[in-house]
Order: sequence, then C-alpha cells, then structure tokens
Amino acid sequence: MASSKVMPDTGFVDMVIEVFKMLRASWEAFRLNASSFIFLIFIPWVVTFACLILSFGASFTGNIDDKIHVNVPWLIVTVALLILVLIFFMPAVTYTQLISAKGKRVKALDALKNSRKFVLRYLALNILLGLGIIFGLILLIIPGLLIAFFLSFSSYVLIDKNKGINDTFKLCYKMVRANWKFVAAYLVVEVIINMLMSITGRIPVMGLIVYAVLFFGYFCLPALVYTKISK
Repeated sequence: MASSKVMPDTGFVDMVIEVFKMLRASWEAFRLNASSFIFLIFIPWVVTFACLILSFGASFTGNIDDKIHVNVPWLIVTVALLILVLIFFMPAVTYTQLISAKGKRVKALDALKNSRKFVLRYLALNILLGLGIIFGLILLIIPGLLIAFFLSFSSYVLIDKNKGINDTFKLCYKMVRANWKFVAAYLVVEVIINMLMSITGRIPVMGLIVYAVLFFGYFCLPALVYTKISK
C-alpha cells in the first residue's frame, strides 16, 4: 500500500499560517480551470434551483389562507437533476480540484468522462462516510468527530489513488494520522473562512463580493492540502 508523506513537525500556529498562505495557490488553482468549475458546479445548481422555484408556486396577497401550490412535473425534474448533480457532477468536481491542485488544465467534459469510472464508488463511499459520522455523533459524539476528521480526504484518495472503498478509508486514515496537526490547522482555517463567509454573506453588495472572493479563493484548498500530505 502507498505510504503517506509526513509534514515537518513545526509549531501549530506556524502550520495555520502556512495553510492561510496556501489560499493564494488555491485561488490560482481555481482560476486555472474556472470555466470547468463553473460548468460543473454553478450551471447544474442554478438549473436545479430554478426548477425548484418553478416547482412551488404561491400567491402573495397576504391572506392567511394562501397556499403553496406544487407543480409535480417540475418537482420530479428537480429531484432528477439533484440526483444527477450529486452522482455524476460531484466526482468530476473532485477530479477537477485535484487536477487544478497539480497545476494542470482540464475541460469540464473531460473531467466528466475521466471521473465516470468513480461514480458508484464515490457515491457508496460518501454514503458510508455520512452514515458513520451520523451514527458516531448520535452514539457518543466524539466517534463521529473522529471519523469526520480522519476520513476527511477520502473522496480525494478514492479518485487520486483509484482505490476500493475499504483501501481508501485505510489510506486516508493513515495519511491524516501521520499529519494530524497539519490537517487540524487546515480545519481551523476552514472554520475561520466559513465564519467570515457566514458574516459577509448577509451584507448587501460589498459583503456578497467578499463572500464570492472567499468562496473562490478557498475552493481548491482541500485538494491542495491533500496533495501536500499525500505521496
């Protein structure tokens, strides 16, 4: 089995600073394949959201008896699109993130084609991971957090190493365990960025611009962190 790369054991604060500095590389990685990301992420979700709006109609007269009317055909289309996005587009997004983190270009259609072989494994892996986290949180909380932490890069391992689900979990655990301080530093940065996005997203115009910059700048950071701790 492939070994994991062990990061130099520097101070935790230094690691947090290092991850923050990686945001510039994350932005450059996003820019490298921006058109592909837009095609793979924003267009499918915008279409799905539009269908969701069309699925529900409501009168806005202010009367207490107003009812929401569901357009069943559009609702079926929305559910089908959502499933399509989750099953086929998300592996392609992860694939494009990895390619971008390695400084290479990839077209959206090529990403969809090259990630097609991972679709079923990707879906099964994330279902199992999600169930493991949920049950772990329900039972004792700590086990769920540990599962989320040590298997946080499973999707990247699956596609990058082309492993089975069991080997993917084992390799991801081994990789994160060997670099747990650096991964923890990355999670601190992730929490800070998400807090800033939560705050700025509520501010009109300028806040939304800052939100977009943070979102795009952060988008490839997980893949860059994974690339840094993997071999």
